[in-house]
Amino acid sequence: MFAKKAIKKGQALKRGDVYFAFPFRDGQLSSGEFREGMVVSDKAYKVDEPVALTTRDFTPSQQDLVYHPIHEVKAMLNKAGIALPIDFSIDLSHHYGLENFAEFGLTMLNIVNREYCKKLLILLPGQRHPTQYHERKEETFHVLYGDVDLKLGDIEQGLVAGDIATIERGESHAFGSRSGAVIEEISTTHSGADSFYLDPAITMNPNRKTLVTHWMA
Repeated sequence: MFAKKAIKKGQALKRGDVYFAFPFRDGQLSSGEFREGMVVSDKAYKVDEPVALTTRDFTPSQQDLVYHPIHEVKAMLNKAGIALPIDFSIDLSHHYGLENFAEFGLTMLNIVNREYCKKLLILLPGQRHPTQYHERKEETFHVLYGDVDLKLGDIEQGLVAGDIATIERGESHAFGSRSGAVIEEISTTHSGADSFYLDPAITMNPNRKTLVTHWMA
């Protein structure tokens, strides 16, 4: 978010006061966080100056909790230069609730699921995916962008763009990213009943995924 006109300190921002553009800087307010009249500037801003995180006087709704990370995912894919097909589905995995998605979460773009399967797994900076295993599916991770900390059983390894790791059936695995990552997952057929988490609290949570629509909104 950038200042479209001069902004005073403590001003409740309206849509006409700002505009949205690249590049996105760390600490800057994003389009997904903006709510007209509910965002108060933390200081005075000059025209075209990037607007930093400000005081936000609202309680985020479920839609806010979903679409803010989607904005971040789209920005990461754009920065990584990854072109997407027209047809795919989107799942947000929030193992311990949407409110904790920034720490424990994963965005999955489901591209193909036949006898073989292809997904894109997107980790935002600081996100982790808890330990799980599959009984029927074997999968290979190809890191396309960023860094990945992968734990296979008791072995930990750091991956960067270009690295490949194969996860065999029954092998427990957990992964995360410090700066954010895009992983191409290639596997045998995916089944929704084939993900087994070691933490029973996740297994007992029937609402740990959200199907996202309006990707292009």
